[in-house]
Amino acid sequence: MNIKSGLRLRAFFLTIFFSGIMLMLSPEKVDAGEDVLLDMVKRQTEEIEILKKQVLLLQENQFAGGDKDSLFGMPKKDAELFPEGLTEGLNVGVGATFILQGTSKGNRTEERKDEHPWDATLSVDIGIEKTFDEWGMAFAGLEYDNGGGLDGNGRVQLFSDVNGDVNGAGSTVDVSEAWYEHYFIDKKFIVTAGKIDPYAYVDDNAYANDETVQFLNCAFINNTALDNGARIDNGPGIRIAWKPVDWCNFNLVGGTAGGAWDNAGNNLSGIGQVTFSPSWLKNNEGGYRGCNYRFYGWYTHACDDFPEWDKTGQTNRDYNYGFGISCDQELNDMIGVFGRFGWANPKVSIVEYSWSSGLQLNGRYWGRENDVIAAGIGQNIPGNKWAGTDNNGGDRGEGIFEIYYNFHVNEYLTVSPDFQVIWNPCGAGSETEGPSDNMGRNKTVYIYGMRGQMNF
Repeated sequence: MNIKSGLRLRAFFLTIFFSGIMLMLSPEKVDAGEDVLLDMVKRQTEEIEILKKQVLLLQENQFAGGDKDSLFGMPKKDAELFPEGLTEGLNVGVGATFILQGTSKGNRTEERKDEHPWDATLSVDIGIEKTFDEWGMAFAGLEYDNGGGLDGNGRVQLFSDVNGDVNGAGSTVDVSEAWYEHYFIDKKFIVTAGKIDPYAYVDDNAYANDETVQFLNCAFINNTALDNGARIDNGPGIRIAWKPVDWCNFNLVGGTAGGAWDNAGNNLSGIGQVTFSPSWLKNNEGGYRGCNYRFYGWYTHACDDFPEWDKTGQTNRDYNYGFGISCDQELNDMIGVFGRFGWANPKVSIVEYSWSSGLQLNGRYWGRENDVIAAGIGQNIPGNKWAGTDNNGGDRGEGIFEIYYNFHVNEYLTVSPDFQVIWNPCGAGSETEGPSDNMGRNKTVYIYGMRGQMNF
């Protein structure tokens, strides 16, 4: 209730009160109490006038935006609840991804060999970003996943997952990121610390890095040799970036294997990347077309966590390492191409080599410049050490092909039909090869699906 309403009610009740007194008093008592009643009315009228003046003064202060204390002796709370500048530079974004995928009969367990399974997943990402002028930024991200997808439910068993948007654990809620970064030397030197996503800074790519609007297969989101071999996940870490010139920058990321918080000192990982962005091709505006060539190396230490493949048995090793390349090049206003290559130590890695390549075409050719169609092809090649053990696995390269069309409905919504083909799943090259729990099925796997992405 505001002050004006309170005064009106008070005046109303005073009027009722005095009228009741007049009715209850007998004529004899009226004369006797007349002086008292008039005196009470006079005092109440004076009080109402004082309150009216206070209301007018309060309204004047509000319209003038004054900083004066409350007229009734109560301190203003605005400055305490909403400190000056709190909402400046504050941005909140929400993204929701809906995915429906089905698969063929191949590469299934015995009890599901005759199924034509379909699985649906939902993920919701909420990001809160606060910038502090030109010297820093804080970020917190909340992620909700519902549904394990074809990979999480054991419908398909592959080196790289067909749905890179969910973690395969069913319904989960997680604080995916929470970090602060500080800028130095006009943002040429940056330090970020907290719970970070290492892949936000290394092995990135303009055309194959975002599962919400680009490729869904993990082989095109990040390099499989790095993704499987390094076992790096969101967790405690620090990132240092340096950009000495416009065409070159360095990123050094340190974190923990598997995103571990407990016993972090024994589960350490590090990735170093250098990116070159040369000015090679000119665009129609007189500038240069975007391109990036990234070279990185990584090392992960996790106590007795890496099995060392041996024909006579299995021992564990504490560490693993590897290197990789990721590049993207804009060719003209409508076409861009990308490529990746990675290697991991075959003594403790299942996938030794991984490569992928593809192109992206926007819809300017057919009058829909906001639409995108893209296709990619790649391989995950197992190491000889793993292939030579008694693991019922094969030694052939698992091949992946994916094509999608991203239909731009409006500025908030996109819809993407997606199709994937995977041959030699898990390296299986014959009916007797392949993971022991999928009956050695080597049939080509077909994945068909639909994705909806909503941002607001």
